[in-house]
Amino acid sequence: MKPYYIWIFALLSCHSISQNRSNCFIDQGIKSAKIEAVLLSDTTQTVSGALHFNTSGRPTFREDRDRKIEYKYDSINLTHTIVHYTDGVSGFTKIDTNVVVQNDEHGRPVKMNGADGKVSIYKYQGCDEQLEEYRENDGTLIHITKSIFKDGLLVESIWNTNDDSAAQVTKYFDYKFDEFGYWTERKYKYSSGSLILESRRLEYY
Repeated sequence: MKPYYIWIFALLSCHSISQNRSNCFIDQGIKSAKIEAVLLSDTTQTVSGALHFNTSGRPTFREDRDRKIEYKYDSINLTHTIVHYTDGVSGFTKIDTNVVVQNDEHGRPVKMNGADGKVSIYKYQGCDEQLEEYRENDGTLIHITKSIFKDGLLVESIWNTNDDSAAQVTKYFDYKFDEFGYWTERKYKYSSGSLILESRRLEYY
């Protein structure tokens, strides 16, 4: 995986979220977002993708270069995801279904069983922090990802394995917003020093 690859989830400008939106679902009101990320040290290296949301601000479909993800809900609860993998060279396609077996009061996953037998366990501190533990079926820890939010905006993610290697920290900053208060541009920086500019072109309900 290239170091500037887009991860979705998640301030030098002081913008507050509209009172009609929850800090847990700050994309409420957005129908779709076309995303582009560029490595600032080499602007020929870019990646792009797209996200679609329902009227509650929950993702329903994500499209990246080599995969597509469908998010399925029962009312507000995420029930499962369907991941379509495509090899652009051979044309090989693989489909995996991951099943949510426990949700929190906001409908967010607490435990998800993967098609490969692995398990993701999520813990939340309100809308300000998310911890994901990715484990083997026997409980052995594979890695942990911690995401930290401020006013609903992702400001830091920390990824670590169980082998005591140095954590990989990504910091998100310099958010810019449109006239409706949705972010349209941000920068993020990896522990390696790579700096990425990410932008979103938004379509609204």
